[in-house]
Amino acid sequence: MESIKYFQRIASLLSRILWRWLPSRYRVWNDAKLLRVLEVIRANSDSSVKVAVLQLYSALALCGNGAERLLENGENFIKMVVHWMDSTQPPFVRIEAFKLAQLLKMSEQRCSKMLRFCCEPIVQAIIGALREFNLLFEDITQDTISMAVEADVKDPTFTWDILGGLVTHCGEDFNPTMSGNDISAPIDSTW
Repeated sequence: MESIKYFQRIASLLSRILWRWLPSRYRVWNDAKLLRVLEVIRANSDSSVKVAVLQLYSALALCGNGAERLLENGENFIKMVVHWMDSTQPPFVRIEAFKLAQLLKMSEQRCSKMLRFCCEPIVQAIIGALREFNLLFEDITQDTISMAVEADVKDPTFTWDILGGLVTHCGEDFNPTMSGNDISAPIDSTW
């Protein structure tokens, strides 16, 4: 238990350093041993540990090469992020997972990779966050607002914006391959 608390403090400090001091990111995302430790520790079920891991991953994803390195773990990494965006998680875990997903999708190539691995679960997580926002509008909390903002990011021509529009207008009827329209097709910036 003491080592988990120590990890949380160190991870919090390290993520703050990485947000402010860009040159330090290379050494961290290039440290294979640290990335293996993060893979092991992210299996911990404690929500505060999940938040610390997500914040550290987000700080690494600020650098394009760091985001690429995280995505090298492929489908398992994306599934973990998407699982933590799910409504079964506490709001503060979901908010951090949505933030990480935004940073990972900052290039069209990385966004396409994410959608290739987990298109439907990503859309379902966004739908869930927006649905909760709509259902709880009368009894809205800061966590709900933060989650809705993170889930429905406005970043033109990127796929995330299109997904937000689809979620808003299609809800449960959404099917990414309906009528032969594959969601991984090139995005028309005039849409």
